[in-house]
Amino acid sequence: ALALAGDVMEENHDIYSIHGACLDVDGHGVSIIAPSGTGKTTTAYGLMRLENVRFIGDDWHFFRFFGKDVIAYGSENESYIRADVGDVWHEYEKLVKMARFDNKNRAVVDISRIVGRGNIRDSVPLKHVILLQRNKSDRNMIRKLDAEEAIDYLAKHEFCNPHFLVENARKKKLRINAYRRLLSSTDVYMLNTVETPLESHMRIRKVLGLRPDAPLRPL
Repeated sequence: ALALAGDVMEENHDIYSIHGACLDVDGHGVSIIAPSGTGKTTTAYGLMRLENVRFIGDDWHFFRFFGKDVIAYGSENESYIRADVGDVWHEYEKLVKMARFDNKNRAVVDISRIVGRGNIRDSVPLKHVILLQRNKSDRNMIRKLDAEEAIDYLAKHEFCNPHFLVENARKKKLRINAYRRLLSSTDVYMLNTVETPLESHMRIRKVLGLRPDAPLRPL
């Protein structure tokens, strides 16, 4: 359903899809985009422990342009969690015990049980885009990218979105143009997730201007 909605909106309304997490950090949007298996969900849930972080979407969101601003919109208030999220972030152990997991160790939960109903937002102006990779040969754990470096990475990985309904040369050009504008309007970083989740999390805190001792949300 989201793939169909995304196809219609990018064709007719200049609204584009991101297969990734989006959070509101002190009123600024942070979009986390990553190939499968590089730690997108782990990264997002690490940030959602913080008191000043609000939820937009953990797997899919949309963006559109208003003048110089890029606005991100959430798509749903349910979230996939994996059975090991409590092993990585112990704050979620209680949530894992209450969830019902499928044969792939995934469960759908109401996000308000994680962040509280007052911490769910429909939209946020995007300020940061964080791309993830898991590359042991790259010694740079986090670095800032320009728009062209970022678009090259995303295009190479099909925008990290296996759910596009239609893929052809015209669609790819449409998406490249939209993403280039997005990436030119935000601060973009590449995070290499070969370190522990906590080490990667602390690197993100630093680029977002968050204190190492930023308070956690009671869960």
